Amino acid sequence: MSEHWEQIQTLQMSLQTAELRLGPQEDIRELRLSCSLLTIARGSCLLVITAQDAPSSSPCGSIHISVDRPIMTADIILSNRDFDNLTEGLGRPTLRPVSVILALQKQLSVSVEGYLRIEADQHIDIVGISTQIPLK
Repeated sequence: MSEHWEQIQTLQMSLQTAELRLGPQEDIRELRLSCSLLTIARGSCLLVITAQDAPSSSPCGSIHISVDRPIMTADIILSNRDFDNLTEGLGRPTLRPVSVILALQKQLSVSVEGYLRIEADQHIDIVGISTQIPLK
């Protein structure tokens, strides 16, 4: 493995599957996105996105990175408007995969081959989320 390490503060991923879960009341809504990581080799991430009337702006969530498994889990809270916009965008058919980018509060060490270096489980705040949804 390489001895050259880069410090990254964003995680880029490609959407594999998306589910909208609705509860008995209208205010219980949840998006579950399964993504493959692009900036880190051989990893995946499960994003659980919920809606709130007035979420705090930053951090908007957190991500758990396990030292033992290549699966990350993230919980994100969006405003109702942003949640609805994302749900609408994901409902459109696309020819290319949707991209999701998470901005992290803390940097991660990644080799040029894409291997993540962590010594213990990590819980990192997410300070921003963006999506790229192809239109054609």
